[in-house]
Amino acid sequence: MNSQPGYEIQDVDPRLPARLALAMVVFLLLGIATVTGIMLSLWAVDAGPESPFGAADEPAPGPVMQADPRADMQALERRWQTELNSIGWVDRDAGIAHIPIREAMQRTAQAGWREEGGS
Repeated sequence: MNSQPGYEIQDVDPRLPARLALAMVVFLLLGIATVTGIMLSLWAVDAGPESPFGAADEPAPGPVMQADPRADMQALERRWQTELNSIGWVDRDAGIAHIPIREAMQRTAQAGWREEGGS
């Protein structure tokens, strides 16, 4: 016959949970001390060059707002239309110019479309 019972006959040492709790507290305090030391050393370091946005105690400037967005958009569209319907240089040194879209379409239709750099 087996002389060993089917269960544990010995209790947990009552000092073990107390030791684990003490180890957790020590670990927690060491972590807090480490993080505090790192933060204090970072605060002591020179902040580096001055921010281009101004001093930290000055409020940030607000966004630049358009006085009349519709008029600005209309002026931009007029400029685009003027460029699209006129003749002018894109890059004079490279010999690149722009011509009106209608003229470019007529020239392409008359000359026929050919792919450059193809086989």
